[in-house]
Amino acid sequence: INSQQTTGQVGLSRVLTRKDQLAVKYSFQELHFPSATTGSVQAHVWNVLYGHRVSGRLNFVVGGGPQLIIVHTPATTILGIFVIPASTRKTLSGNGHVTLGYNVSNRTHLQLQYQHFVNPGSGFLAGANSDAVRLAVNRILARRWSVSVDGGYSRNSALQNNGVSGINSHVYQFWYG
Repeated sequence: INSQQTTGQVGLSRVLTRKDQLAVKYSFQELHFPSATTGSVQAHVWNVLYGHRVSGRLNFVVGGGPQLIIVHTPATTILGIFVIPASTRKTLSGNGHVTLGYNVSNRTHLQLQYQHFVNPGSGFLAGANSDAVRLAVNRILARRWSVSVDGGYSRNSALQNNGVSGINSHVYQFWYG
């Protein structure tokens, strides 16, 4: 499913101590599916984030908050006879992420991350709530060269369960590397 996405965010952060930081953030997303008859999805996301330097090498960030998801479904005609009227469905749910970063050395950084967020659906679903886990290692080789290894797992749950387009499934999951 082809998608178009518009995203904007604004936030404010404050350093509390040498090791602690607090932030608030608002994000807006609009997911539109122009070639499918699935309408659009809007997400209004509010977050509070807290960052803490556990040691000189270990950093921890946790954040989350509510998200309002608005799904607009256009009217649909079946067999030219039956008309399913347009609808708008609003759902209040949560979102969040946790990141653990570790500086192995001055040149090597390791990051483990979990996120729960809204996305366009990976081309298979018309909008999805995703749970993703990611592990990344970055190594600086020279002044202008670095190498990264990145892998993870994602589970995507459909926001629109109309079965009109995309795969006839409510969940899509994958591993990547």
